Amino acid sequence: MHTVFIALICFLPYITAHHSTILHSKYRWLRLPATPKLPYPCIGKYATINSLQIWYTICGPKDAEPILFLNGGLVTSDYGGFQVQELKSFYRC
Repeated sequence: MHTVFIALICFLPYITAHHSTILHSKYRWLRLPATPKLPYPCIGKYATINSLQIWYTICGPKDAEPILFLNGGLVTSDYGGFQVQELKSFYRC
Protein backbone atom coordinates (compact mmCIF):
# COMPACT_ATOMS: atom_id res chain seq x y z
CA MET A 1 0.00 0.00 0.00
CA HIS A 2 2.77 2.44 0.90
CA THR A 3 4.62 1.67 -2.33
CA VAL A 4 1.55 2.51 -4.42
CA PHE A 5 1.03 5.75 -2.50
CA ILE A 6 4.67 6.81 -2.91
CA ALA A 7 4.60 5.96 -6.63
CA LEU A 8 1.43 8.00 -7.08
CA ILE A 9 2.93 10.99 -5.28
CA CYS A 10 6.12 10.78 -7.38
CA PHE A 11 4.32 10.64 -10.73
CA LEU A 12 1.40 12.95 -9.95
CA PRO A 13 3.15 16.14 -11.12
CA TYR A 14 3.93 14.57 -14.50
CA ILE A 15 0.41 13.25 -14.96
CA THR A 16 -1.32 16.50 -14.02
CA ALA A 17 1.06 18.88 -15.82
CA HIS A 18 0.65 17.10 -19.15
CA HIS A 19 -3.16 17.37 -19.08
CA SER A 20 -3.40 20.58 -17.08
CA THR A 21 -6.12 23.01 -18.10
CA ILE A 22 -4.02 25.85 -16.76
CA LEU A 23 -1.11 25.03 -19.07
CA HIS A 24 -2.82 23.83 -22.24
CA SER A 25 -6.27 25.41 -22.42
CA LYS A 26 -7.41 26.82 -25.74
CA TYR A 27 -9.20 29.53 -23.75
CA ARG A 28 -6.90 32.38 -22.82
CA TRP A 29 -8.70 33.11 -19.54
CA LEU A 30 -7.88 29.59 -18.28
CA ARG A 31 -4.11 29.95 -18.83
CA LEU A 32 -1.76 31.53 -16.32
CA PRO A 33 0.58 34.27 -17.56
CA ALA A 34 4.33 33.89 -17.29
CA THR A 35 5.73 34.71 -13.87
CA PRO A 36 7.21 38.23 -13.92
CA LYS A 37 10.65 38.98 -12.55
CA LEU A 38 11.39 41.59 -9.91
CA PRO A 39 12.45 44.85 -11.57
CA TYR A 40 16.08 45.95 -11.72
CA PRO A 41 17.71 47.34 -9.59
CA CYS A 42 16.47 45.58 -6.48
CA ILE A 43 18.89 44.71 -3.71
CA GLY A 44 18.49 41.12 -2.51
CA LYS A 45 19.85 40.17 0.92
CA TYR A 46 19.44 37.49 3.58
CA ALA A 47 18.32 38.08 7.16
CA THR A 48 19.08 35.42 9.76
CA ILE A 49 16.25 35.00 12.26
CA ASN A 50 16.32 32.15 14.79
CA SER A 51 19.03 30.40 12.71
CA LEU A 52 16.84 30.56 9.56
CA GLN A 53 17.92 32.54 6.51
CA ILE A 54 15.11 34.56 4.96
CA TRP A 55 15.66 36.27 1.62
CA TYR A 56 14.32 39.78 1.08
CA THR A 57 14.75 42.56 -1.42
CA ILE A 58 14.45 46.33 -1.33
CA CYS A 59 13.40 48.48 -4.30
CA GLY A 60 12.72 52.19 -4.49
CA PRO A 61 14.04 55.41 -2.95
CA LYS A 62 15.67 55.20 0.49
CA ASP A 63 13.60 58.07 1.90
CA ALA A 64 10.23 56.77 0.62
CA GLU A 65 7.49 55.26 2.76
CA PRO A 66 7.97 51.47 3.00
CA ILE A 67 5.54 48.80 1.81
CA LEU A 68 5.96 45.19 2.94
CA PHE A 69 4.94 42.35 0.61
CA LEU A 70 4.46 38.95 2.24
CA ASN A 71 4.29 35.68 0.36
CA GLY A 72 4.18 32.08 1.38
CA GLY A 73 3.35 28.58 0.32
CA LEU A 74 4.50 27.85 -3.21
CA VAL A 75 4.63 31.52 -4.23
CA THR A 76 7.95 33.30 -4.80
CA SER A 77 8.73 36.99 -4.65
CA ASP A 78 8.71 37.11 -8.45
CA TYR A 79 4.90 36.97 -8.42
CA GLY A 80 4.89 40.53 -7.05
CA GLY A 81 7.03 41.82 -9.92
CA PHE A 82 4.27 43.84 -11.60
CA GLN A 83 3.18 45.46 -8.32
CA VAL A 84 6.76 46.34 -7.36
CA GLN A 85 7.39 47.79 -10.84
CA GLU A 86 4.46 50.18 -10.43
CA LEU A 87 5.05 51.11 -6.79
CA LYS A 88 8.86 51.39 -6.60
CA SER A 89 8.87 54.97 -7.94
CA PHE A 90 6.87 56.25 -4.97
CA TYR A 91 7.44 53.69 -2.21
CA ARG A 92 10.20 51.56 -0.80
CA CYS A 93 9.09 48.00 -1.58
